[in-house]
Amino acid sequence: MYAAPRGATQLGEHAARWLGRHIDPLPAPAPAEIERVESGRLWELTREPRLYGFHGTLKPPFHLAPSSDVDAVHATVAGLAAVRAPVAVGRLRVDVVDRFVALVPDDPPDALADLAAACVTELDPHRRPADELELTRRRRAGLSERQGELLLAWGYPYVLDEFRFHLTLTRRLEAGEADDVLAAARTWFEPVESEPYVIDELCVVEQPAPGEPFVVTARHPLG
Repeated sequence: MYAAPRGATQLGEHAARWLGRHIDPLPAPAPAEIERVESGRLWELTREPRLYGFHGTLKPPFHLAPSSDVDAVHATVAGLAAVRAPVAVGRLRVDVVDRFVALVPDDPPDALADLAAACVTELDPHRRPADELELTRRRRAGLSERQGELLLAWGYPYVLDEFRFHLTLTRRLEAGEADDVLAAARTWFEPVESEPYVIDELCVVEQPAPGEPFVVTARHPLG
């Protein structure tokens, strides 16, 4: 489950043009015109985040448990959204997070972590437990002891007290790549950095088939 700014907003439109697509089922946006990064390189740098769409993760992607189905997930998300207030995240800035360029909050409020924790825990009955192959793949990232505990409990190591909200803009960068890409992203997103960001919807996002782009299938208003 994601927080995913709508394409009709300035933030959503800027991000869609940067990534090359909307996360909602909308026509392709006009390509971004970036001075420091030519279009072919930008397309390659954004390959992975383009697959997932512009978003901030609240509940990491998961496979459905045999006892659940999509309708049950939607019902849980609708119920969760109905009793939660919108979260004023505040201003976003472009930065590097674990070698990814991303938009991050200047001063994330406690309410944001509380919302993400509720999404993780309340949706977990719908999640099929991670198999050993997935656990091994996650552990290759070099997890801390706490992250390993979270992986086993919730299927993902960066939740609850390890949660850091961010909206990813590039793949993981190699040494020497970050400076010009970071500068280009800061220039491109400068018009929206002064606009306070509010999470006012919980977005159910689905991947129709392996390798296909993730798409918003429902938006549940908070409050």
